[in-house]
Amino acid sequence: MARTDYESLTREELLTVVDRLEARIAQQDAHILRLEARIKQLEDLLDQATRGGKRQAAPFSKGAPKPDPKKPGRKSGKN
Repeated sequence: MARTDYESLTREELLTVVDRLEARIAQQDAHILRLEARIKQLEDLLDQATRGGKRQAAPFSKGAPKPDPKKPGRKSGKN
């Protein structure tokens, strides 16, 4: 936008410039709100990803348990 000598403008021209600038400010405010919402969404996704990377299954899991396991310990009565 070219710089203008505002002192040489009439009242109506100044009001037109003010209206145009107010409309531009409103557009920029709406754009800022959209960007802030997007930033919040991306921060939430990043938090989920970093928390998800820390969660692990049991460290020594070897799969599903046996259906009929033997009793633990030594057999009684034998040396």
